[in-house]
Amino acid sequence: FKYTGARIFKISDVKWTLEFFEQGTINIMNHKGHPIPMYLSFMTWWSNYPVTEVRLLKNNNGGDGEGDEVTVVDPRNTKIPHHITRMQLVGKAKPGMNVVKFIVKSKAQLPFRLTSVVLCGVCGEDDLERGNTVI
Repeated sequence: FKYTGARIFKISDVKWTLEFFEQGTINIMNHKGHPIPMYLSFMTWWSNYPVTEVRLLKNNNGGDGEGDEVTVVDPRNTKIPHHITRMQLVGKAKPGMNVVKFIVKSKAQLPFRLTSVVLCGVCGEDDLERGNTVI
């Protein structure tokens, strides 16, 4: 698992996150021969985590950003007074290696904490068209 600009944070013996303080990247492989939905899971808790821009880079070398899939992830949670995770659709992973860039956009007590990446190889176009973006 390749990443830059982040650190692995051990919450407990069975819980780990990847923390982003300003910006960084992760590399994710799509072994399918077609684009598939990519979901990210991240920590939420009141306003303790920063709003973060997530970019699925069209050109894995960074390029100029034109054509990137961009999603703003808002981990602020005012409905549930607990430290929990949330999953959100951030775009489609193209076949092969994908570089995902994280850019922290707001100040918060804690860094953005990524807990998992899910590639849904059995999800169909109709799932995305129905607006199933947050789980």
